[in-house]
Amino acid sequence: MHPLIVFPTKTAHGTELAKRICDLALQCGYHAHIIDDPSQEKLNNACFTNQVIVFDATIEKNDQHIYHAATGQAMAFDQILVVSRTYLPINFPGLRQGGAPHYSNSFSNDDILRWLKVQLITLTLTMPRKKLSLFSYIPAMSRSIEQHKEALRKEGQIFISYRSHEVEGVQCLAEKIVNGEFHGKKKTVKYIRPGALVFENELLTAHRRWMLNVILESFIAASEEVWVYQTEDYYQSWWTQGEIVHVLNMMGRNCPKIRIYDPKSGTISEAPESMMVPLSIQQKKILARLESNANPDTMGPEAFAAMEMWRQIPGVGKMPYFNDKVFSDEFNFWPLFECNKCSKLHLQDFGQSIDVDGFLQCKSPHLFRLDPKKVIEIMNSPSRKLNCPGGCGSIYTLEEAAPRLLWYARRMGKPTGPDGKYITEMPCYRAIVSE
Repeated sequence: MHPLIVFPTKTAHGTELAKRICDLALQCGYHAHIIDDPSQEKLNNACFTNQVIVFDATIEKNDQHIYHAATGQAMAFDQILVVSRTYLPINFPGLRQGGAPHYSNSFSNDDILRWLKVQLITLTLTMPRKKLSLFSYIPAMSRSIEQHKEALRKEGQIFISYRSHEVEGVQCLAEKIVNGEFHGKKKTVKYIRPGALVFENELLTAHRRWMLNVILESFIAASEEVWVYQTEDYYQSWWTQGEIVHVLNMMGRNCPKIRIYDPKSGTISEAPESMMVPLSIQQKKILARLESNANPDTMGPEAFAAMEMWRQIPGVGKMPYFNDKVFSDEFNFWPLFECNKCSKLHLQDFGQSIDVDGFLQCKSPHLFRLDPKKVIEIMNSPSRKLNCPGGCGSIYTLEEAAPRLLWYARRMGKPTGPDGKYITEMPCYRAIVSE
């Protein structure tokens, strides 16, 4: 029997799930042990033993969750199974994903157990594992991440890049790929459903955009191929541009193959040479700078408070490193708004290629920065109307959707989030074209 450790929440649903996991564990060849008082120390100790861990990351009422015990190892070790009845913080997805609902949805314990059964059976093939030492711990995390990506690539995972309004066609395409209609054998497919990470009309700061772009990069890096669902407006989206830029940045090292899917004819073609232009050294440096300061794995949200403190020291704030735009108010607090009409007016400006420099700077004829004070003022007004800053005459209504969640890690035994919280809610505002 293989050991399995359960980190449960203290609610009735959490207790029920823990008990049912113990029963499921026995069926799958494991002996489960429930941690009564979860802590970071206990989670770290469990990681050193290299045992399978189930971490209940449900956001419970009255702060009855266990995020005080959470660590970044959950995004690095494939034997840590993150499950939840509620949708997860965007920076705490777990390495093996699927044990929690998509944004704004919910799971029952039955849903969780169905996913867990598949994972436990799969993990038995790699058990038992050697215990880790202080010297092997960090390399083991890096190796786990790469092995997880490599496993998906060997399955032939295909990532579909598309505009969100084409989601129905993408769903049909995904079914055909899974059924082997293109390759003669079944393949796995990954595509991001609208709203799962971001809505196309969601107001987001440049920092939030790059944080999500890093997450997209992880899906692309784990894919054998990237399929472009070709439409006239494909290159007008900052998000689809970013997906292609990630592939161009990987050229020469496990680079996924880009293929073009024509939804009108239902045919596949190779990416044109005009698309496959490697990034320049300077572009790679800028991309690395942006991603390293937005990557939730390497630059936690709690780090910005310390960085801001350094920037306030006379003379330090003017040094090149601390004076970088990634630490500016504009980058971190001014949301970006995309206008549909301005996008159509400038359709010919985009053509069938990517302006990499414009993408890196979040500059586009239809992309505008909004004063955060103005956004709050609009949200507090009866009409919630926003006039396009580009002068095209379009009027939008700002609507509030379910909040996005952000996890703040415990450091030196203390919470690092605002007001001592581990989970904070970020308002989700969508700009809807007024009739």
